[in-house]
Amino acid sequence: MSSNSKKQRKRVSLNMTSSLQNVNSLMKFVDSYFKAVSAKCLYQDTEYREYELPRDVDKELIERPFYWMWVEASGQEAQTTQLRLAFTQNALERENQRLQEEHTKAMRQTPDDFSTFLTGPSRAPKAELLDYGSFRLDKIFSSVAKRGQFIVCQPSPALQKARQRTLVPWLLCNGVTTMRCDLTKQMWWSIGVCLQNGQIIPAFYEQICHLEMVPVSPSRLLSHISLPLDEAMDRAMREQERLIKQLPTDWAESAKQRFNTEYDQLNLYYRSLRTEDIQQNEELELEQSRKIESLAKLYVPTVEVKIVQLGLIGLPAEA
Repeated sequence: MSSNSKKQRKRVSLNMTSSLQNVNSLMKFVDSYFKAVSAKCLYQDTEYREYELPRDVDKELIERPFYWMWVEASGQEAQTTQLRLAFTQNALERENQRLQEEHTKAMRQTPDDFSTFLTGPSRAPKAELLDYGSFRLDKIFSSVAKRGQFIVCQPSPALQKARQRTLVPWLLCNGVTTMRCDLTKQMWWSIGVCLQNGQIIPAFYEQICHLEMVPVSPSRLLSHISLPLDEAMDRAMREQERLIKQLPTDWAESAKQRFNTEYDQLNLYYRSLRTEDIQQNEELELEQSRKIESLAKLYVPTVEVKIVQLGLIGLPAEA
């Protein structure tokens, strides 16, 4: 999904909560991303893809700031980057062998020239492994988060009929709740607020994610709202707060118990170090206070709520 305005940069909305635990789901996610940002697929094979990056995507995925400074300062035409992505080790080895063979063949067919004498023979391009923890996949995730911060769209199956009737505007609010102590747990959530009657629907994204979305003019949706966007946001956050209060609190109680255990052990330890030396005891008390403060920061339960994406969604009245 992307914003409607052609003057704005394309934004991507992908389901970051989907399971990406296997190669096929990861490939589907990556293919969806590159399709959304209009990257041209040059070559594909089993567990392997080659993409030519548009200029704006190149800046986000490839680390070469000085090159872009030179291009923009000199007005030179930028050389597009071709990403060669293997999703398994077998695909990586297979494709690197293919690339080496193609390069060797091309070198044999190309006569030596003076530039080769100066720079030396060129090297065969290499594929890179795209898996969890890899630099390139982290860059893709960052790009998705950046481009998908705000979306304006409607379901594509409703396009033809929707032109003759009013779309019902909804505010989509996707976020993550982090429950943090000495352990951390995150929960993704989605809330929809109808901008006509104020209806609130939890797990809103899960109910519309099966729909293929296309851009729609924001003015077309905003002209039919009865509930201001800021008030809709407040309602969404109050609903999320209500849902958080219904969650089990055993994780927080366990953290407090672990803190009390550590606290008692710390006090027992420093009592064993006390002597008749007043100055030494004061230093020990300061040290003990610092460690107790560190324990409190580590174990005291906190709940953080962060909004990662907002959307203005137009749905047919009967949807």
